[in-house]
Amino acid sequence: MPPEHLSALEKERWLIRKKILFRRMLQSLTGLVPPTIGTLELDNAAALWRKIAAVYGISLAEERLNITKELTTLCVKNNNYLLYERRFRYLAARYKELVRDPSDILHDLFLIGLRDYQKAFVQTHLDKFYATGQDPISNINIDDLMKQLANRANKPKGF
Repeated sequence: MPPEHLSALEKERWLIRKKILFRRMLQSLTGLVPPTIGTLELDNAAALWRKIAAVYGISLAEERLNITKELTTLCVKNNNYLLYERRFRYLAARYKELVRDPSDILHDLFLIGLRDYQKAFVQTHLDKFYATGQDPISNINIDDLMKQLANRANKPKGF
């Protein structure tokens, strides 16, 4: 609504300017969105959500590894034990959902412990590990990876 102190003509100008302003604001918000997901049947929401999760979501393997990383660094901050406990319980519950075998924690801790060592080489193995998407997690063969890393450590630079 225009201010009351304006004349009828000024109120009309005020309303027109308001409409123009809102149209410009709306035009600036609505840009072209490139279709990156592809075509799907419009009546199949489940397929759309699966495709969105596969393209934009993190894989279950990556989520498990991220939870393990967070659990290893989680601590009480600013004497706020309740916040720590709530976060720990949430992470522990989600981790239990993702873990099939207790040896999975050793798998994850080994990968986390590598940090930046042979980062490019290890990343190729992690890409295969993360490629499971939302399917059941398939662990990397850690013994094989250890042998490969040991072999690479013994080679002189340039090979």
